[in-house]
Amino acid sequence: MGSLVFIDVDGTLLNEEQTVPASARDACQAAAANGHSLFMCTGRVGPELSASLWELGFAGLVAANGAYATCGDSTLFSHQLDANDIRRVTDFVTAAGGEWMWQTADTIHLTDAYMRAFADSHTGAEHAIPGDWSSYVDLITPFVRQGLPATALKCAFMLPKTPSATADRVSAALDDRYTIVSGSVGARNAAVFELVAHNVSKGHALREVAAHREIGITKTVAVGDSANDVSMLKAAGLSIAMGNGTEVAQEAADWITSSVDEDGLAHALEYAKLI
Repeated sequence: MGSLVFIDVDGTLLNEEQTVPASARDACQAAAANGHSLFMCTGRVGPELSASLWELGFAGLVAANGAYATCGDSTLFSHQLDANDIRRVTDFVTAAGGEWMWQTADTIHLTDAYMRAFADSHTGAEHAIPGDWSSYVDLITPFVRQGLPATALKCAFMLPKTPSATADRVSAALDDRYTIVSGSVGARNAAVFELVAHNVSKGHALREVAAHREIGITKTVAVGDSANDVSMLKAAGLSIAMGNGTEVAQEAADWITSSVDEDGLAHALEYAKLI
């Protein structure tokens, strides 16, 4: 039986220009052909993933930082935030002068300013997210809805950069009722965070998927680059951080590969003896 392989998307599979390096494409397809089961393990949800990513050989998806997982046509689990959670977090972010983006399995709900941060990415404007996210904007636009959802899997939000804008302090301000990490997609003039239900994480999801597939943890491999990948990197039998990854991700990993644009994912899968 092959390994379960959990691959982060932003900064691991995709670069800042929202493209998959050719070496990463070939490596994923080769690993799948060798009998390994590849899962995208990402902060994104379905509407944020292009059909072309599925053509790389992925068998399943762990979405919204571990809140939701699918394999083929089956939903493995879904850990939802309810309407009270959504109102509470939205009120907190708004009162702090921030912007929010709620993600469900099928829709995206975000403020106009959050959308502009993506739409203006290619301009280098101070309020924009680094890189070129124009293709991402085109991808999600059909799924964008006004207002707040009734339930959600995850919230990404931006706060003004202040000494209190840290994951620990934001978590304490919300009475430690949620799992909050620094955002995997940054902004030039804001602190970005990602919020899911309490005890939800990519690491917990890795263990849930492995149990569902009846595969031991020693047969799991994780590759990631940012704070939301730390729990996954710590949980996997073998963990690899990207060369462009954050310090906390690299400290959590067993090995560090090269950057996403320097064949990092291909080298990672080679190191794991998957290709």
